[in-house]
Amino acid sequence: VTGHACALQCAHCQGQLLEGMQPTPDAESLLALGRKLRDGDCQGLLISGGAGFDGAVPLQDHLPAIAQLTGWGLRVIVHTGLVDREIARGLAQAGVDPARIRRVPSGIDFARFDGVEPDLGWRMRFDLEPGELVDRFAQHLDVFTEVEIQ
Repeated sequence: VTGHACALQCAHCQGQLLEGMQPTPDAESLLALGRKLRDGDCQGLLISGGAGFDGAVPLQDHLPAIAQLTGWGLRVIVHTGLVDREIARGLAQAGVDPARIRRVPSGIDFARFDGVEPDLGWRMRFDLEPGELVDRFAQHLDVFTEVEIQ
């Protein structure tokens, strides 16, 4: 959704993972991209983007469009970053399959970053100690446990 923009610029990525992403700054641009993909016989799409300083990918304004995309039968995968209950509920209501929501931010995905200490960038950006960081991620995961299609 953010194109190449990311406020965090963590050591493991520094925005490089966003280089191939098409910006969809609002719901209409996401729907236009979705139409183009659907009309080209695409079966689904990844919705992602750079995180703000709160660790979240800005998805709120895109939730109605995400619901429409799933309504068209497109498989929608969402990389959320850290989320709150409102976004988690919105994704569930939009029809995003919980298995298609990447709950753990890529900053702690050890498999992807070949020896980079993943939480270092998050600790520096959020000014959190390691225990506080774990608590923040645990809260993020708890939101999905609470909301996850009850």
